[in-house]
Amino acid sequence: MNMKNDGHRDKRYAAFLLLAGILLSVFFIAAGRVAISRFFMPTASPAATGLVPEFPGFPIDINTASREDMMMLPGVGVKTAERIIEKRAELGGFKSIDDLLEVEHFGGAKLGAVRALVTVKRLAGR
Repeated sequence: MNMKNDGHRDKRYAAFLLLAGILLSVFFIAAGRVAISRFFMPTASPAATGLVPEFPGFPIDINTASREDMMMLPGVGVKTAERIIEKRAELGGFKSIDDLLEVEHFGGAKLGAVRALVTVKRLAGR
């Protein structure tokens, strides 16, 4: 067995893999499929950037939303939606989005997840 040829084959294979990886990376970056900043920079939440996602029906008004509307929010199920509606009735309506923190089992993390998807409009009697 000729050791010289086996050594060259290994080096050529490694060089081929390196070149293929570089070419694929350049292709994906040039095609706009991979944003380098996505890997090296933390992404901000829509609430932090002030951008509201463009989903039909959003943002929803938590002073007039039904239980089903509330359940479309991330992390809000049947019980949480019912608690929100109960707290809304107890308070006579929410004055700000931060009033959701008064709802049982509704913490800062959940508030952060829904902040960009909800709004509070003034009620007619207020």
